[in-house]
Amino acid sequence: MFTTFYHGMTKKLTATFGTLFNNIYIERGSGDTYKKIKIPLIYAPKEKMMERIAMELDNPAAYAVQTTLPRMSFTLSGLEYDTERKRNSSGRRFAEKILETEDIIINHHYSEVPYKMNFSLYVYTRSMDDGLKIVIY
Repeated sequence: MFTTFYHGMTKKLTATFGTLFNNIYIERGSGDTYKKIKIPLIYAPKEKMMERIAMELDNPAAYAVQTTLPRMSFTLSGLEYDTERKRNSSGRRFAEKILETEDIIINHHYSEVPYKMNFSLYVYTRSMDDGLKIVIY
């Protein structure tokens, strides 16, 4: 009777949020020589990044590839029902589909359910100057 479906909207919205902050650059240098640095962006919670940075500081020889700073990470921090945008749940939308045999199929869909998706963006830097350049960007 019921069929399952998956539109991948959570995945698409997470990827869209990531593309908002994907091309952030800062400039380092003085005088006439400036170096443009792209800030890497990953999907990871803050606790995981802080734990990794702390482990690298404790034992740097154990990690052949160290974390490059500055770096940004983001994560989906919350998903909540949005009561302000809720529509009447008993309302239905109808759509007709005419087949080649001239039969008419009438489908109906109930109103959508609105949700708020909260994301958190984290910035990790070695110097406050780099952090301010990223935030002001």
